[in-house]
Amino acid sequence: MKRSTKTLAKISSESRLEELLAETEAELANLEPKIEKLEKQVEKLKELKLAKQKLITLKLSIKSILSNFSLENSENLNSDTLDNFNTLLGYKRLPKNLNTHPEANQNSRFLSSLADHTFLPEKAFAEADNVLRKRTSINYELFRAVVLNGGQASTEQIKNYLLENDVRQPGNGQSFEHVELTDISSRINYLVRKGLVKPDGRGRFVAVPGWVPPGDTE
Repeated sequence: MKRSTKTLAKISSESRLEELLAETEAELANLEPKIEKLEKQVEKLKELKLAKQKLITLKLSIKSILSNFSLENSENLNSDTLDNFNTLLGYKRLPKNLNTHPEANQNSRFLSSLADHTFLPEKAFAEADNVLRKRTSINYELFRAVVLNGGQASTEQIKNYLLENDVRQPGNGQSFEHVELTDISSRINYLVRKGLVKPDGRGRFVAVPGWVPPGDTE
């Protein structure tokens, strides 16, 4: 009993407590720079992702302007040549005749008016911010998928965007890998109701904001 008392007294002595305090402070001091380094890396990652997003938006804007400019100044080129040129650009202009699909009849007037327009992603995002307040929501990601595909995208392209950017389903946190394309269309209907996209035939959607008439790219 006396030995236990002596041991306890030794552990709880002032000198021993001071040693423990010094050891604890040393550990904290050792951890602090590691934490700061990781925090800086996280901030750097956010900056890089933002820079990537801006570059993608700029790339799409330039493609849209180039496509519009080239088609306006290519009267001597046949339609096949123009199609090949646009394919090389990775940008598809909206077809002149958009009334071939029965499901697109109610939107044909709007869609037809875009045939000679240029799509500006930054303009689309700016207008969407007034409707979609939360940029981290699944609805914003779906709209972003349409915008970053040149303002028009199929459900397959939208799904590919969600997978490539590791966007997760709300609620269960799972990826969209096994989600059916029909389910993607159902989710897009929210954007349709909000007036941000319009259906263009079966399984295709076109952004409503972001289009500017010829000669107006500001």
